Amino acid sequence: MNICMDIRLEAFLTQVANVIQQASLKFLEATNMMLITKIELDDQKVFAYKGVNPGNHPFVKVGDDVFPDEATKHAVLCCNAQFLPLAYMHPLFARMIRSKYSCISPRLTRREADSTLAKAVEIHEVIVKMKPAPQTVIILAEDGTETKNWPADGLALLRITSKQSEKRWYINLSGAEFGLTQSIFSANDFESNHMQALYAVFDFGKCRQYILTCSAMEGWYAHTQRIGLQASSRMKAALLIFLQQRGNDLLSLRKRSMTDMTTWTQPLVEALSRAVLGYIPNYDVSGLMSQITYEPESVTRYMERRRLHYASILGDAMTNEEKENPPDVTLHLAPIEQQRNGPGEDMVVEEFESFS
Repeated sequence: MNICMDIRLEAFLTQVANVIQQASLKFLEATNMMLITKIELDDQKVFAYKGVNPGNHPFVKVGDDVFPDEATKHAVLCCNAQFLPLAYMHPLFARMIRSKYSCISPRLTRREADSTLAKAVEIHEVIVKMKPAPQTVIILAEDGTETKNWPADGLALLRITSKQSEKRWYINLSGAEFGLTQSIFSANDFESNHMQALYAVFDFGKCRQYILTCSAMEGWYAHTQRIGLQASSRMKAALLIFLQQRGNDLLSLRKRSMTDMTTWTQPLVEALSRAVLGYIPNYDVSGLMSQITYEPESVTRYMERRRLHYASILGDAMTNEEKENPPDVTLHLAPIEQQRNGPGEDMVVEEFESFS
């Protein structure tokens, strides 16, 4: 019985992973803030030359003629995204994974569906230290400085564990920056071939709570995060509209074969992309570009310190077994000091509910 349940769960997760990965890449393209003027490929390295945004909008249109292929474009878009894709895609994934259990019995309330979900799977947001990656990205700025994504950067993923069998899967939203374009991995495959160690483990939804809180601060970076969060909420609305159309509900999805999935996933990804592309370009950015250009360095540094302070929101969901083998590396947000408390719980919950 457990084997059959795992087979069905893996098939469903694969379908969902394909959708949210494609939606995430479209989202990163719509909210891209790097003007890339040239790409050079050298063996397994991508050199991306970064220019200065000449326009009057913080989000720069990605020039497809600059990139030799889609994989390279995705690699650069994902570079330095850290766990923003987890934050922005959370409402989308939460709604889809909840639907798997609510559609078992349409009479289930949301609380009952969540209870059924909690009994079936554990979902965590994890950041891992990568083994030597199949591909790395180096961003070269006009002032001659360069930023490398490996080995310093970690990769953020969703980790799903079956409570019946303890089998695990990793859903990959932004691994393209390391040359990993597969949307879902079994734990055995990913851990043996790509993962060196865990940076951190967070409860499902914590990355979004953290970004929600940081977006309430001053400064241009928090402002762009607010735009991203609002755009991601529109993706959830687009998903709900899509699922209400005949033949598009999750119950119908479970009955489809894997070969028939493109007839469902592609229209959904297009609907999600339209929701973002209909919002981002039309957002009123009056004053934001001047804020980006003229924000004092002291303000930027102060906001960085506050973001680090709020990192305590993320918490620590590592098991004792995982804590016994910590990686000898430094997390971007670390050290997440236990004695530091982020904003009050009420503030986080209020903001989270207003967007979700």
